[in-house]
Amino acid sequence: MAKITIFGWVGTGKTSVGKELAKRFNYDFISSGNIFRAEAESLGIGMHELEELYNQDPERDKNLDNKMAEYGQTHNNFIADSRLAWHFIPDSIKIKLVAETDERARRVAEREGISLAAAKHDITFREEVCQKRYQEVYGLTTIAPDNIFDLIIDTTQLNFAEVVDKVETFLKPKI
Repeated sequence: MAKITIFGWVGTGKTSVGKELAKRFNYDFISSGNIFRAEAESLGIGMHELEELYNQDPERDKNLDNKMAEYGQTHNNFIADSRLAWHFIPDSIKIKLVAETDERARRVAEREGISLAAAKHDITFREEVCQKRYQEVYGLTTIAPDNIFDLIIDTTQLNFAEVVDKVETFLKPKI
């Protein structure tokens, strides 16, 4: 039985990798990003507007994070894609995916059909807002310190299959 959390900023591949690994291991997949997007959609607003709502009302963050923490306490055999799941599910196997900002922006632009400049602005904005909010709400001065992760992969030069294979190879003996 295993609890696996994947951290990565927008465009690192965390959601795609998490979904694929969940399928391969027959694990559940939970994504705070999907919960966040669904909330934005239900309110009829965009991600930027929802980020602003979260900034104005820290209880929104706490509610989302409490759901993640509760899930981690009551479930096994899952992969959680979330910026802070490593923090709220401390007994998880923690994986961190990183990539250079320009490559992440390229991926986001391609995925969302927007310009490279717009994608870069979007990811920079979201990261700055999240870092500020997580420091204010949880006192986290460093969002994802390398020393707490069991595996860190730079996805900048790797394709999807290579990243999934590296993570799967690391996880197989542990689950």
